[in-house]
Amino acid sequence: MIVDSAVVCVKIMLNALVSAFMNSEYYGIREVRVDMRLKELRARQLLTVRELAEQASISPSTISVIEKGHGRPALSTIRKLSKLFNIDPMDVDEFREAIEARGRA
Repeated sequence: MIVDSAVVCVKIMLNALVSAFMNSEYYGIREVRVDMRLKELRARQLLTVRELAEQASISPSTISVIEKGHGRPALSTIRKLSKLFNIDPMDVDEFREAIEARGRA
């Protein structure tokens, strides 16, 4: 009897998961995106602002401006940083916002 109940519970949970997956496109969650901020990326690599700037061949003040949200990075800056971190620029909030803003302009 306990085994039968467990099987029924597992079937119910599987049906719920399949249903949720099938409906995920409706809710806009089909695509999984790793959203993060530049500061988080830099911290994960244990880099200071200065070290990141040197490696990307951009000024430390540019990194600070981007991280503080005081300006949009140039596309060349986005390319340099994305290449350095080996990431899709659309996965970084500041980069995605800058790219989308240029598309609306």
